[in-house]
Amino acid sequence: MTAAVALDAGRLTERVTIQARKAGRDGTGARTAESWVDITTDPTWAEVLPLAGREGWTARQVDAEITHRVVMRYRSGVTSKHRIKWGSVYLNIKGPPRNVGNANVMLEMDCVETED
Repeated sequence: MTAAVALDAGRLTERVTIQARKAGRDGTGARTAESWVDITTDPTWAEVLPLAGREGWTARQVDAEITHRVVMRYRSGVTSKHRIKWGSVYLNIKGPPRNVGNANVMLEMDCVETED
């Protein structure tokens, strides 16, 4: 038996856009640099929770990682191949998004902030 899942819409105070990677093509059909394109026509209401910041050393450089949890209404088809645009911040989705309670009500995603 599955417990009922309720989403408090009052928590969804941020506007986010889901983006997908698109391979570019030049006039001859040859592959060019990839770009990100919006897959939602309007920004989606979400809750964006900063979780932690971490710094480590990678190849003699400081490597900073900031993690966030994004909670939004359930949307099918969102995978870890997508990313979230939150204002001027880009968040890569780590691992598969979670359909909370398998109820198709709420989607939770753990994300890492990226440069672009």
